[in-house]
Amino acid sequence: MKNKKGVRFRYTNRKHAFRIRRFKYQKIIKKHKDANNITPIENELSNYNSKSVNFNKFKDFILNKNRVNGLLFEKYNNEIFRKYKWYGFLNRKKADAKLIRELKKIFGKDSIMILGDASISNGVCKKGNISTPNTKLNKLIKENFKTYYIDEFRTSKLHYKTEEPCDNLYHIDNNKDKTKRKERKIHSVLTFKMEKKQSGCINRDENAVNNMIKIVNYQIKYKERPLKYRRDYDLIKGSNPTKKIIKSTKKSKLNMGQVEQLALK
Repeated sequence: MKNKKGVRFRYTNRKHAFRIRRFKYQKIIKKHKDANNITPIENELSNYNSKSVNFNKFKDFILNKNRVNGLLFEKYNNEIFRKYKWYGFLNRKKADAKLIRELKKIFGKDSIMILGDASISNGVCKKGNISTPNTKLNKLIKENFKTYYIDEFRTSKLHYKTEEPCDNLYHIDNNKDKTKRKERKIHSVLTFKMEKKQSGCINRDENAVNNMIKIVNYQIKYKERPLKYRRDYDLIKGSNPTKKIIKSTKKSKLNMGQVEQLALK
């Protein structure tokens, strides 16, 4: 998060997980499950497919699920599960309140928040990454600040200064066996061409936020998005005059739902 003066605020999913003590409580619950033989019983269900459309296979899963539930019912009645679930709930409420206090202290109580409209759907989290409370945090900010959404189209792809496409940074991993070393992509880092044709690097989120600030300022001043950040840009830059007519007829529709309300004030 960043304002026009360059003041930044970062709130990562790991920072959120640390505040709610997610990793600590998971470790305590896992230790309890292993000590009470809960984990091996639960792992038996991995041999069955709960999403199968085959009647017999799904029937096997239901039968074994009921059997496992019967074995674990008494063990899950232990107070430790309810206690740490309650602690987690309290910590989430405290973390939310602390986040709002920090935002109000850094940006001001009457700040207007511009949020990107991208959403992280369930099931698309990259392997190895912890889940992100994206929808919850957006709702929390809307409850405490005046909020507008902006279309994130091309905000990560184009460099905020040159407006030229950026590429992902690739590097060779440090595998001790040189024959097994692979070229891997770093998603969070973008490369771009500088003025003297040298290569530069920038954080993907930093670039996107700078682009959003640029779009908002342009929208307020000119009542429209910058040319290269429009969804109909490929039609506009063509030489066919009929395509340019499409641009003018769709202009009002494309701007709906963005921050043009700010330009009217």
